[in-house]
Amino acid sequence: MEPFSFAQQYCEDRENENGEILTSLKNKDGGCILLDKDGRKCSVYEVRPVQCRTYPFWPSAVVGKAEWSNEATRCEGINASSAKIHSLRDISRQLVLGQVHDRGVGQQWTYEEADALLVETEKNNPDILADFAQDFFNSHSSMIVYETASIRVVDVTVPVSENVDDGMESNDADADIGMSRTAAVMKRTTRRLDFIDRPMLSQTEVLLINTSNNLNTSAVLTPDPSSLQMRVHELLATACETVLDTHGGRMALIGAGGCALPSYLLHKHKHSKIQPAGHLIIDAVDMSAEVLDVASTYFGATFLNKQVNGEKATSALGCASGMFSYHMEGLTYLKHLLENEHVTAGLDVLVIDASQAAKLSMGTENSEKEVVDLAPPPAFMHASGLKRMTQSLRPGGVLALNLLGPPEWMATVQKLITDAKASDESMAFIAPMIFDIHASAASNHVLVAVRAGTGAEAVQAALSEAMAKYNRVHFNVC
Repeated sequence: MEPFSFAQQYCEDRENENGEILTSLKNKDGGCILLDKDGRKCSVYEVRPVQCRTYPFWPSAVVGKAEWSNEATRCEGINASSAKIHSLRDISRQLVLGQVHDRGVGQQWTYEEADALLVETEKNNPDILADFAQDFFNSHSSMIVYETASIRVVDVTVPVSENVDDGMESNDADADIGMSRTAAVMKRTTRRLDFIDRPMLSQTEVLLINTSNNLNTSAVLTPDPSSLQMRVHELLATACETVLDTHGGRMALIGAGGCALPSYLLHKHKHSKIQPAGHLIIDAVDMSAEVLDVASTYFGATFLNKQVNGEKATSALGCASGMFSYHMEGLTYLKHLLENEHVTAGLDVLVIDASQAAKLSMGTENSEKEVVDLAPPPAFMHASGLKRMTQSLRPGGVLALNLLGPPEWMATVQKLITDAKASDESMAFIAPMIFDIHASAASNHVLVAVRAGTGAEAVQAALSEAMAKYNRVHFNVC
């Protein structure tokens, strides 16, 4: 098959986390389009793409112990008793070939052609792989700063620039394979929160910065509340700010994690050039007390209270702007909120950023059920859960959901919220809007809906304008 025909049939352009448009193989039934009908074996294994040939030795997987452990959960060959032991030189070779291809220099080459050119390059520069490895692991690092049986906190340092110093002297042969030196390499360090049982889903990521004037590399780094590192948080923040920027208000986040989103919103509220008319109160709700402790200790979250454990949600009347922590299940929090006689106005914003593992049939009706992560948790999408979410919002209040799962789940959530009015007039939402996180995460979106009532149309118009910069999608319900 000619390359152009192959690209038309099997490839598509996607936007990555950095806003770059890249060509990638299409997904089919939650996996690569080139997998066989059972979805377990590659149908073109002998001539698979360079990216697949170099797996699992990708920069994102070999940077540290945590990343390698995470990758092992989706690759049964890693850490298998029969697995081949690879030398640092072998690993460096795969990293070089992968990076050459990723930079666009060798995208028209086969793996064999790229490898042959690297062999020729080694004749002129025998130390090319050793130099590359030294520079790569000097500029890329990963360190576990907290770990238990359930969660892990990891600091990752990577070069800021795409043109990484690859540890090699520049010569004609190096240039042929796209390897070049730069001057100094700037680095950035981020901190993320992983769940051990779902290691490929990072719940929180924050940028670490040096807040002192000490430029020494050993200076203590602290979380930066003025920026968001995860695209999903960026979209959720845009929806929240549309309602909260002008007058403050009350918001609840179910699935608080490291509290990057509420910390960011409170920071912006505090430093806003337009003085808000009221306070901003955010309830951070999580079913794990350990996660809330980690949010405070490692992610810079500041709570106005000690953790509320199983007690009713309070009204927070008269409180200054800030964050309250609630250690309880999300639906329990909403139940307590509705039972609190002091909470009459309702929330201005409700964000659900939690997920739950569930078994679903992927592909055909006869397909074996697979365990997949669904967000929001299915319990929120039952009639009782949906009613609690709706009634906790004031008329014109905004519901924002982190949507994760196959297209069938996206369509189900969309339909439930769209059709809520048919079963109960008090549960009416204006037509929900769904937005891409980025196209490379085909199973991750954000849904935003406004509760019907006084002022709802104005809020919907403001949301539509604020979210116009994101790609809006619609899932067809069969």
